[in-house]
Amino acid sequence: MEVLNLNFALVLLAAMHTVGTLFEMLVFREDVPANSNNHAGNDQKVTEMSNLVSEDKKDMKAISKKAKQEVPDITGFELLKNTEFWMVTGNIIISISVDKTFLYNIGTYMRSFHMPENNQMIFIAGCIFAVISKIIMGVLIHTLQYKTQRMTFQCVSLTVKTITFALFIFHGDHFSILCLASLAVYFSTPVEFMVAPIIILEYYGAKYYARNFGSILFVSTIITLILQALVGIIYEESTDEYMYTCYGLGCFYLSSFLLLFLTFVALIFSIFVWKKRRNT
Repeated sequence: MEVLNLNFALVLLAAMHTVGTLFEMLVFREDVPANSNNHAGNDQKVTEMSNLVSEDKKDMKAISKKAKQEVPDITGFELLKNTEFWMVTGNIIISISVDKTFLYNIGTYMRSFHMPENNQMIFIAGCIFAVISKIIMGVLIHTLQYKTQRMTFQCVSLTVKTITFALFIFHGDHFSILCLASLAVYFSTPVEFMVAPIIILEYYGAKYYARNFGSILFVSTIITLILQALVGIIYEESTDEYMYTCYGLGCFYLSSFLLLFLTFVALIFSIFVWKKRRNT
């Protein structure tokens, strides 16, 4: 019985689709008069439209050619000799490495500041905020693509992180400041993985884009491992010999200052590139 009902529903849907198609053909069809003058007018319109299409194609080819001339495809040693590339690369690599290192240590911060019960809450809130910030960032990138440089987003993100990391050094044991620093890092993530690829594409061409940006991500992974190892060594040196956990802000003074310093350096790099691109 269920099979019959399903077959009947499928036949009914097919019949409705057929009737709708016939109705559309009858109601919305265009009556074409047999007058030869009308045929000539239609032929003239078709010719005009084809001319417009061909002109648009020529314009698109000219724009594409101009874009290729303005953005040369660069990679390898030629790219390594470019001072601006080192600034852009340093900016992206430092941002990614610092953000990952901070996020990897949130659980340690919570335990050292006697707030392990808030560990899950801050991770859930951070993930939700990361999704929302990606949507917002996508809208902003599309809306402001002709009004501001892509590097502006990097400058804003790094400025926010520099301020929050400075607050974290002295007041990180307050839950509100720890949340603020965490949200700043989660906000920075879409900037690095949505804006940075576009920057590399626009600055150094599309031909070697995968190679250039892939190399940046590879190096950022290595730097993250080194930075995480340094932060771990600093934490262990601050821990008492007979204890497994170090408690208080003093455990993270040096490592937090290291993250702040690197973030500030990345901010200087981004401002340098922004000013250079602004003047060109």
